[in-house]
Amino acid sequence: MQLPRHTVRLETEIDGKRVYSHAIIKEKAFSTYAHFIDRWDNDVYLSKDQIIGDFHVNSRIKLASSFNEQPTIHGRLTIGVNQFLTREFQNQNAFLQGVQSGVGMIPMDREPLLSMLADIRQNETRMHYFQGDTVLQFQRDGSVKWQSIDDETVAGLIAASEQPQVIINEGRNRFELSGEINGHFLVYSPHQILITGSLNYVNPTVGELTKSSPLLGLVSRRSVEVASRFTTGSGNLRIDAAIYAARRFSVRRFDDMHQGILHIYGSLAAGSISATEPRFSTRIEKDPRLDSIRPPGFPLTGQTVLAEWDGVWLEQPTQ
Repeated sequence: MQLPRHTVRLETEIDGKRVYSHAIIKEKAFSTYAHFIDRWDNDVYLSKDQIIGDFHVNSRIKLASSFNEQPTIHGRLTIGVNQFLTREFQNQNAFLQGVQSGVGMIPMDREPLLSMLADIRQNETRMHYFQGDTVLQFQRDGSVKWQSIDDETVAGLIAASEQPQVIINEGRNRFELSGEINGHFLVYSPHQILITGSLNYVNPTVGELTKSSPLLGLVSRRSVEVASRFTTGSGNLRIDAAIYAARRFSVRRFDDMHQGILHIYGSLAAGSISATEPRFSTRIEKDPRLDSIRPPGFPLTGQTVLAEWDGVWLEQPTQ
């Protein structure tokens, strides 16, 4: 679950001498970003959203602001294409670590299961496969209760484990999720993941990942959705997870009267997103552990960043 790391050799010439050095680079997962969007929906505006961490969008973004309401991005905003932001936004405290446009696009993986399985099978991971629409309810003891939506008599339990666990739906079906997470999990559906209630970590940790600290990844080839308030209940909704929705992340009945705050603690990457207001004000807060780890097999961006380098150059021995 550590982000892949590689040692690279650097060579150059200084004062007429050939020298070399070694550095460590690490690959970036989509969960490295607090928020990542491939195609911004023209019907959606970023308005009262709070994003704590870096935010990347491949396309132009639409922003809305009024006298007492504006978005606040506590990390750096990068835009794949060239986009000029009006002076109104440049002069506000909306972008606390600045904005950079024209940085280039980062393609999303539209078939994430293929790369995930190749990654997961190299490690000790428990796999669980389902065929139909299924309810998954995470338990405080680290187990997961499951039940078929079509046949209530078909049910079972995924036992708690110290090993990472991957739960896969193989058909054009959906998972419905809620509960308290106590373990390392990744849930994948080719069709839909529907969040029907809060997903909260039991005894969350801020530092390094341990066997007892929880971590959840949600990956869908199509959509991850928040159910209507008639299912989730009114008030705030918290989701502790790294989310990857290759097509869309959406909130059902987003135009309902204001219910509270949708708080995603982890990360949110999506092909596009629906509006969340007025039903929810949105707060997306990066889980700081995701700078060095990821849920089992969580999709990678194909980019690398410098992780370690002591800056020491050594003279190459003469042959």
